[in-house]
Amino acid sequence: MTSQTRIADAKNHEIIAAVKYVMALLGTPKEKQPASIEMMLLINNIRTYLGSVLVDEIRIAFDLAVQKKFVANLDLFGGTFSTRFFVDVLNAYVVYKHKLEKQIAPKEEGMIGFDRAGAVLELIKNQAPETFEMLKTVGAPKPYVSEPLPYHDVHQKWMKQFDKLRYKWGRPKSGGDFIERYGYIMNLEGFFNKKAEQLQLAKLRNNAKIL
Repeated sequence: MTSQTRIADAKNHEIIAAVKYVMALLGTPKEKQPASIEMMLLINNIRTYLGSVLVDEIRIAFDLAVQKKFVANLDLFGGTFSTRFFVDVLNAYVVYKHKLEKQIAPKEEGMIGFDRAGAVLELIKNQAPETFEMLKTVGAPKPYVSEPLPYHDVHQKWMKQFDKLRYKWGRPKSGGDFIERYGYIMNLEGFFNKKAEQLQLAKLRNNAKIL
């Protein structure tokens, strides 16, 4: 099981154990292995610049490099196991790992989900055509149907009428707050006054007929 300890948080002996594994894997002669001071420089370097890498990934990185799963130069610089050599391989592994992470699951899962959805729709189409036709209308824009005017409230009725006229005769520069109607320009208050006058005249005509 891979340890979740990052290089930045690991003890020196944990990192040294991983480095020794790598040297054994590569068959590094004892005289070409880093001295104590060089080992500390290596640890400080990777702890600073590759601290997010897991300690166990050091082993994994070199295992994969030996198997040529990613491009890495395994030739020791000057024949000596150096910090430069070690960091180059580890950096190449990090690039390989990031590319691999971009290629996994999300796209495949999305395609699988899409295929499943297509299969379900095909099944509904064959087994329940009425339901399939109804599903096709889901999300389709519905035709505008005006709400019935609340005639019990005359002012509400007039407000509805004014809103309709704003779209038809609204003054462009006023944002539709003024309409051109009855031969002159009026706002909401003017429109209400005009409608009130019309209502009053209608009442007078009806009264005249009764008399």
